[in-house]
Amino acid sequence: MIVSGVVLNGQLRALTPPRAMAVDIDESSFHWHPDLFRMLAFGQVPAAVDWLLIQFLSDTNITKTQNDAETAVYRVLDLATDLDPAFFTLYTIGGNYLSIIRGDRYGALKLVEKGERFRREELPKYPSSFREEVWENPWRVPMILGYLQLLEFQNIPAAREAYLEITKIPRVPIYVRWLAQGMQTARGRIRVARNSVEIIEKWYQDDPVMLAPVVRMRKLLDLAAALYDWNAEFAKRKKRDFAAFRRERGIPERDEFGGEIRLGADGRIDTPTAKEAVFGTTVDLLVRSKDNR
Repeated sequence: MIVSGVVLNGQLRALTPPRAMAVDIDESSFHWHPDLFRMLAFGQVPAAVDWLLIQFLSDTNITKTQNDAETAVYRVLDLATDLDPAFFTLYTIGGNYLSIIRGDRYGALKLVEKGERFRREELPKYPSSFREEVWENPWRVPMILGYLQLLEFQNIPAAREAYLEITKIPRVPIYVRWLAQGMQTARGRIRVARNSVEIIEKWYQDDPVMLAPVVRMRKLLDLAAALYDWNAEFAKRKKRDFAAFRRERGIPERDEFGGEIRLGADGRIDTPTAKEAVFGTTVDLLVRSKDNR
């Protein structure tokens, strides 16, 4: 396997545009066709997938893509899953990486949707031993799809469908199964988003590059929940005295990120931090979301 991988690596590099060899993966616009790639692999498709996996893992570009441009690392992951559609972690780790680190939300969505199609249509055809060992936690795919639709695209019906799909999968942890129950209300969706991000946070405890932005997003979602609750309660008050309400509820002068918590001209409790992005949405958009969408 090692020898064939080295040979394949040399063959592929010989056909890769020279400039792409000297820069990070995103500088290349080269597209491989799966059939051409298989032909060049001379039957060593597993080694070819290993080579693509190395390209993904060695990507040093952690800047966000601009204007929803497609990243080359997405193309690497797309090709790898064309060659080996049963490669579970390429969908989960790859989807999270594209969305969280690279900001390639469309690439993440296409990759995870591909994984979900495989899970629903092809995985049942595989031996139970394979499903239990390689796809031990298949619920992760629809869960990632759910948070992408909810936070990156604000597609509430698609997010609800993805979270409901989790409930159909056997042996799903209870705390994951409960995610689908909160999708009918704006406050519930904030909780679903927050809990989804907290679950993802646990996956990356040993990966500081992934962990830092995930922790920040979880804290922003905590702020969204607090703002939603404060505003819902304050709106019911006959005497709209924010200073008294602040003292009563123990609302700090500033949020965890340094933004001043204040009463806006529109009568809503707000903070500049609410304009910060949580994936493709903002805290403010989540807080102002309506029920039953």
